[in-house]
Amino acid sequence: MPDHGSRQDGDAVGRYVARDGAFLDVNARLAALVDASPESLLGGDPLDVIVPATPDETDAEPLLRGTETARADGVTHPVTLLGRDPLDATIRLARIDDDGEPAVFGVVVPHTDPSVPHTVSVLERATADLVRATGREEVCTVAVETAVEALGLDVVGIYALDDGRLSPVASSEAAAGPSLPTIGPTDGTLWEPLRTGEPRVVSRTDHDLDVPLSLLVVPLGDHGLLVAAADGDRRLEESVEVVRLLATNVGAALDRVEREERLARLHETTRRLMSAETAAEVADVAVDIARDVLSHDICSINFYDPDRDALVPVAASERTREFLGDEGDPPSFERGESLAFEAFETGETRVYDRVNEEQGVMDPTTQIRSELMIPLGDRGLFVAGSVVASQYADTDVSLARVLCANVEAALERAEREETLRAREAELRERNARLDEFASVVSHDLRNPLNVAEGRLELAREACTCGDPVDQHLDIVAESHRRMAELVDDLLTLARQGRGLGDTEPVDLATLARTCWEGIGSGDLVIVDDVTVDADRSRLRELVENLLRNAVEHAGPEPTIRIGALLEDGDDAADDGERAGFYVEDDGPGVPPEERETVFDHGYSTDDDGTGFGLAIVGAVAESHGWKVRLTDGSDGGARFEFLL
Repeated sequence: MPDHGSRQDGDAVGRYVARDGAFLDVNARLAALVDASPESLLGGDPLDVIVPATPDETDAEPLLRGTETARADGVTHPVTLLGRDPLDATIRLARIDDDGEPAVFGVVVPHTDPSVPHTVSVLERATADLVRATGREEVCTVAVETAVEALGLDVVGIYALDDGRLSPVASSEAAAGPSLPTIGPTDGTLWEPLRTGEPRVVSRTDHDLDVPLSLLVVPLGDHGLLVAAADGDRRLEESVEVVRLLATNVGAALDRVEREERLARLHETTRRLMSAETAAEVADVAVDIARDVLSHDICSINFYDPDRDALVPVAASERTREFLGDEGDPPSFERGESLAFEAFETGETRVYDRVNEEQGVMDPTTQIRSELMIPLGDRGLFVAGSVVASQYADTDVSLARVLCANVEAALERAEREETLRAREAELRERNARLDEFASVVSHDLRNPLNVAEGRLELAREACTCGDPVDQHLDIVAESHRRMAELVDDLLTLARQGRGLGDTEPVDLATLARTCWEGIGSGDLVIVDDVTVDADRSRLRELVENLLRNAVEHAGPEPTIRIGALLEDGDDAADDGERAGFYVEDDGPGVPPEERETVFDHGYSTDDDGTGFGLAIVGAVAESHGWKVRLTDGSDGGARFEFLL
């Protein structure tokens, strides 16, 4: 769950987050006010310990419980805290976003006096405003305004730490008098609070800023400094605890804003990952994102190499290579010889605060202290390191895991794309071979055949020998016819190896009748009207070969039926959903033991057949992605069913 700053030590006010009638988070101060522990309250109903001060004020109950969030924003209510001794308090509610779901954030201020103290009331209101703030500047502006109102100081500013320099983000606008400089200090006594994490009052004679006032300098975590100025140290010293409390809440709000901004930038970079074409490019982009967005200056990605049974480096940040010096590339991680391979093998995210002290570390002398390891599924491992111990907080780990999840998706897409490109290259090569084959068939075979047929006709005209010479010439003519038919079928098969042309809705009945006109005798019966989305020329080749096959094998005057199929393969009824079509005849059929081989090249039961007709049928069906099966027809003949 996001950190809303509700669990800060030394809080003067109680805080909680609730949704759907249950506590999601409770700080120690609220738990103490109701004589409980934070852990015992989590998951419980807020109304068990916080109730409206007026019993009949039931409209407030859904707001306190987080069951109605829309009305809760900015609402203030008097309440009673139900500890051992009931305690009057005021609660201020804010509607917040918690892991993508609306929730209520409550700030509870106990009434230690007949009226709520001014300073605590200001801080309570600021807490809700900080939770709602959506950017760094807005957080800092709220902080400055709160410090001015709570402390009564005119000169307040916030400096952000960016790339080792302090730069102003927000400041008060005093009507007159001195103001803080627009360029932050780069060294000197004001940097000490950043190093120690403790607030400090600096007398006017002890700082190097061009401000004739004493300064109260309070660190905002690792985000920067809150600086307040006054004429005299005592007033600032009296304000230290209040400003410390404010700074704690501001630091928590800046943590949240920074996390949200980094997460947003992380999602924005997903497009870069998904546009990478190869796995190596994905790894390079991922390392850049880890460096630029997540601030992992030292990081690398290793892919698993099954031949070596090791994780080999494929991408690393520039800082990583500089850190390694003469060694150059990051190391490979062998099975049984590194913590990294253990993380990959178990599929577990590993975080080490002092990796050099871990048993099994590959190099105990390493200068790396913190290390983060996240497996990329079965593809590899992401590794980030730092020379600072205990560097990786929960937020760093969760954001890195988001990145790694995106990397896994990008790697899967890149692998699919690489496979597709390889298939396309293979198809282009195959098409080139088919084009070459078709050229050979069309020219090197057909041209000599045409010459032979011409010479045969000249021989018939020149020779009046009669039998048996005419019989020999007839046999030659039949051989020429069979050779021409074979050439045509070979060319048709060559075309099947190429990709489909444009598909369109084709009326199967009309196409079948057109094909039937030039094939032979018998009856063609159209049982159902069927429309097929297909390459028209390819579908014609399929139908022509099926009709010709029936005429040649079903006996004289065959009856050929064409109809539609249902999803289960049955013939279609008027109200059935069409799933395909069938072509059947009333001939002798095909023996079951031969049905698996009828679509093979060269299969034929006719001495005069080329053996390519049904092979063409199978190739056309396959190119369209149709399933074809051969079974018994309704009259005992062969039935070819095509499931689209």
